[in-house]
Formats: sequence, structure tokens, C-alpha cells
Amino acid sequence: MQLADNLRGAIVRGELAPGERLPSIRAAAGAMAVSRTTVENAYGELLAGGYILSRPRSGYVVADFEGLAPPAAAREEMAPPAPAYRYDFGQNGVQEAFDLKLWKRYVGRALRIDAIGGYGDPQGEPELRAALAQYSAASRGVALRADQIVVGAGVQSLLNLLLGLTGPVTAALEYPGFPQAEQVLRDHGIRPDLFSLEELDRLPPYGLMYLVPSNPHHGSSLPAEKRLALIRWAERTGAFILEDDYDGEFRYSSRPVPALQGLTGSNRVIYMGTFSRLLLPSIRISYMVLPEPLLARYRELAPRYNQTSSTTEQLALAGFIRDGHLGRQIRKLRRAYGEKSRVLAEALRREMGERVRICSYESGLQLLIEVKSPHGPETLKALAAASGVHVKLPPSGEGVFLRVGGIPMAEIPEAVHCLREAWFNQNEGENEHDR
Repeated sequence: MQLADNLRGAIVRGELAPGERLPSIRAAAGAMAVSRTTVENAYGELLAGGYILSRPRSGYVVADFEGLAPPAAAREEMAPPAPAYRYDFGQNGVQEAFDLKLWKRYVGRALRIDAIGGYGDPQGEPELRAALAQYSAASRGVALRADQIVVGAGVQSLLNLLLGLTGPVTAALEYPGFPQAEQVLRDHGIRPDLFSLEELDRLPPYGLMYLVPSNPHHGSSLPAEKRLALIRWAERTGAFILEDDYDGEFRYSSRPVPALQGLTGSNRVIYMGTFSRLLLPSIRISYMVLPEPLLARYRELAPRYNQTSSTTEQLALAGFIRDGHLGRQIRKLRRAYGEKSRVLAEALRREMGERVRICSYESGLQLLIEVKSPHGPETLKALAAASGVHVKLPPSGEGVFLRVGGIPMAEIPEAVHCLREAWFNQNEGENEHDR
């Protein structure tokens, strides 16, 4: 390899001219005091890479690299370090209340199962689909059979598969949109529109409507009349509704509202669920429930798809759900995040009063707030970062998201105090100076 690398560098740099003959294997071995096999292997490496050519009765000659730019020198570049924050309202993953030791036990059991030696069932492991069917019906009110479930590694993976079943469609996403879903749609040549449920009666007949009933911009779950109106619209227009049950389990003031899919048993609703908020984001398991018209199409194409989610983690999750741990995990998280959201809302009212309006609080892992300030959201985010607090901006660019997943509850009051100092003290100082 040293010999091949040295020769390759000399050729690319032009130190060996195009057409120049290399020493014979015997001569090169003698000159460098190495075996003929070493030289032969080095020449073979260069020949395979196109750096030298083999000419009958002439031996090896240098290929013509004149006029071609040399390859850029390989440099090991470190990614810039992430900013260090004292308080983090930007994390959206589970940071607490997950029993990692218990999860490792189920992964260990799965590793002892013979099934992990193959590629896995394209539709998802039967044990997991059976557990998901029971969980989805009991917890989310989804009307389904296990054979309607398709498992995949995340929402984007499943959306890619779904668009292969629907073919080219017109699509719309509920305001303010979902960048990851929009990217997949654009990759399929679809330019989605944004819509509001307030204008449902005026919408054109889209082929696919992407809907998040627990959208934090609502501030509350969709009322029953709007859910029924959606289903009637889909039945009338022939559209499919893709129900992304994002944060559907997290509702604090009352029981979670059942999924739209189970409301009437309509064949126009595709249900999609994920576990990134309930377990760990790194456990890449999501699932969708296909209505009968799409299920028949999927069965035709299923043999051509490979499973994208880890068989080991699927089997581990199946046991985790079957033994009741998922239900306990959800109840634990609901209590923890409900209390965090309450503490955050109280701190905002105490510190900022009328200068902040809380737009959503009933459900989810984040609060959307409007800040009454001359500064725009980007400036508010930068001011927060300068004071050591990380916040997120919604896709709409309106308001600020404060996520409770990644911050300990004891730090919330001080973090909100820092936000008040960052957002308002400067203005108050300027007003005082003006006076």
C-alpha cells in the first residue's frame, strides 16, 4: 500500500509523465528490496484504479492525467462545536423518565432470537404488529387489524413508501407545515400547499391531506365537529387524510382525544404513529395503518421493499409493549411533562405578565408563546442564546417555542428569568435613558 500510494501521488502530481513506462516487476522488486508479490500487488492496485495501463510487450505505463484537476487533499475537518447553553428549551426528545436498563434487557432478549439473522419482515415483525394493534386500539382508539400495520424507520421513511402506493397526487399540509414531510413530497415532484381547517369548505380536491390533530398551533385538540367535517370532505372529494398522531398521547387537562382514524372507520384516513417522544429518538420505529384501498396495493408491492427499521429493536419493543411497560412509560411522561408545562406557564406569567401570551398549553411537549416586543422572532432567539438560553422557532416564523423535554424542572424558573432579562431589560434601559 505504501508503494501504491507513492506511485499514485507521483502520477497525479505529474512527476511521472503520461505514457512513461514503469520499471518491470522484477526490476522494481530488486531496486526496493521487496518481494515481486509486493510490487505486483501495488501495480494491480494502480491498474484497477486507472492510474496505469498494461500494454502488451511494453509492461505498465502511466495513464494520461494531463488537463485533469488533482483530487483535493483529504482533510479531517471537525464539525463546529454546538453552542453551550445553560438552559435548553430547544430539545424535543425524551431526556428523563426512561428506564434505559429495562430497555437494554428487552434488547438483550431480542438478540437471542433466531429471527434477527435475516432482513426481517418487509411489513414489520408480526410480534410487533400484534402488540401495536392492541396498543393503538386501546390507547388511541384506532380501528385496525394487525395486518393493516406497516412498520418503518421514522415518518419520512413511511411517507416515502406511502407515496409509492398513491402515485402522483396533489397534496396539502396543515399550516404552518412540516419541513421533513415537505421535503419528501418535493423529492417526489409534489409541491404541497398549506391549508387551514377554517377554510375546509373552500379547499380544492387534494389527493393527500397531511394533518396533525395535536398541532401545537391549535392550542387544543380538534373538536369533534371539525373531525367529522374532515372525514366528510375526504369521502366527498376522494382524498386521503394522513393523520400524523404527533404528541397525541400528551394531553394534561383530560384524557387524550382518540385518533381521527377510529372515529367512523373511514377508508380515507391513514393513521401514522411514532415512538420518538415516548421512548428515545434514536429508536427509529414508526408505523402507519393503511386503509383497505391502499392495503391491497401495498400487498402487491411489499416483496419489493426491504424493512428499514431494526429487527432487534422491533422485537424488543414488542416485548416492551406486551408486558405493559409502554403504558407505564406514557403515564410517567404525561405526569412529568404536564407538571413541567404548568411550572413553565406559571413562571412566564410571574416574570413577564402581559408581555407574553401563551398560545398553546393543553397538550404536547412545548408551549408556543407570543412575545410583545419590537424584536422579531429571530432576534428574540439570538438574544436568548446570548444569555445562555436555547429556544426554538416554529416553521411559521411566528412566536417562540419553549420545549420542556430537555430541561430539568428545577431550572425552569431561573431560565425564564434569564429570558425576561434578555428580552425586556434592554428595552427598559433604553426607555429609562430616553426619559
